Amino acid sequence: DGLSSFRNYLNFNESQSDIDSNKDEIYLLDLFIKFLLLQPILPIDNKIPTDVSQPGLSKIDTAFFTYDAGVSFDSHTLSTYKLNILKFTEFGFNLNRSILLFLIGSCDSNSSISDFASTVYKRFVIDYENDYLVNYLITLFEGDPMLNILPAKLQLQEKIINFLSQSKKAALSPKVSSITLIGLNSDYAKLKQATVKFVKWATTIMTVNNDDDGDDVSASSSSSFETNKKIAEQLRSNLLNSPMENSNGSSY
Repeated sequence: DGLSSFRNYLNFNESQSDIDSNKDEIYLLDLFIKFLLLQPILPIDNKIPTDVSQPGLSKIDTAFFTYDAGVSFDSHTLSTYKLNILKFTEFGFNLNRSILLFLIGSCDSNSSISDFASTVYKRFVIDYENDYLVNYLITLFEGDPMLNILPAKLQLQEKIINFLSQSKKAALSPKVSSITLIGLNSDYAKLKQATVKFVKWATTIMTVNNDDDGDDVSASSSSSFETNKKIAEQLRSNLLNSPMENSNGSSY
């Protein structure tokens, strides 16, 4: 069929069982994901900057697309490339990385990109317990100081935490406390509101998990879950006893 022919044309494995191990496809999509995170970069004194950090990207990532390639991107050019990438990857590519591409695209400041990405994203059947997706999104949300990667921009952080609020794996992650603290300390009201939802979700899942595990859970795991549960419960209690600003700036 057309999809198989397309994958064969790109020299990608046709068998579904091989999709996750296709190195060429994974490499290409990982670059696309990073490119979707890229923000406009213009020359300074006719020179392409070499030392630029952007949300979700390291300086090395940014330089790869700009300085190393000898190009810069204004807003219009960058948006054109991003939209073409999304249209190119709409069908026939690795599902989990496609989900990331279109989730990131749905937060783009250009409405042509965000509208198209949001429409496609809604068609995906998402496995919220997938290790790769959950771990990638948590790292993107927090950033990675070891690799000098900044946290994702606020609008994307909101999308990520809404995703994590549907994942049991995320709710049981040792990152729960840091995720909630980042979200609740943000000045972006929508992210704070989404974090409240995540706190409630995490508290519920942790409680159910501990009840189900009983004596089978290890002492260290039980301690970790109990610590995270107490943090989540305390945060939820504090939130319920203090006013929260809505997205229009008023309190409720």
